[in-house]
Amino acid sequence: MQNPCQFSNTPRRTESVGPRPVADPNPHPRSLKLPSSAFSAGFLEKLRVASRLATEAEEVPSTQAAALLAGPLAVEAVDHLGEGAAGHRWAVVRREEPLARGGKAAGLFYERADALRAAAVLPAVAAPSPYHLKDRPTRLGLPLHCHRRHVGHVCRLAPERREALRAHLHVVHYLATNPEALALVLEALGSEALPVLGRALARRVEARLP
Repeated sequence: MQNPCQFSNTPRRTESVGPRPVADPNPHPRSLKLPSSAFSAGFLEKLRVASRLATEAEEVPSTQAAALLAGPLAVEAVDHLGEGAAGHRWAVVRREEPLARGGKAAGLFYERADALRAAAVLPAVAAPSPYHLKDRPTRLGLPLHCHRRHVGHVCRLAPERREALRAHLHVVHYLATNPEALALVLEALGSEALPVLGRALARRVEARLP
């Protein structure tokens, strides 16, 4: 039986009936020119000021190395899948290894939004978590460390919920240090939810400014 995550990209043959319409070579003209960033320069400046005020007296460890080492994934549409994988329309693949070059899918999904979410978090799932909980509690709770730095305490959580918190912190930390992965999540939100997200973020930034 063929592996459902291995499939052929051989194009299907179709018989032409009569003349074929000529497709518009540019059905979506980009005369508006996409901006270099989805956020305005003024808003980014406010965000920088708010972040500087919040962390002025703290030593923030660099997370650029972790972001650069993360392998980017991509979502690719598939027309034909192997036996046992019928109905799947989207594959998660390594960006440098598309299906056309013999790459294998890391996941198969029916909906593109689910594939985008998986592409965003799969590298985090494959990487070790930088968060660790100490076994011996203090009067404040279990000490929580990130990259060997004491960042806080976990209080009044059952053991299984502590591990769930640690796993979720790891995924959020990965998204926060990997703009490409976070962009996949934002794309999965869709055009209707993004303005709501923008307004919520703007309100939070404004509230932090003096």
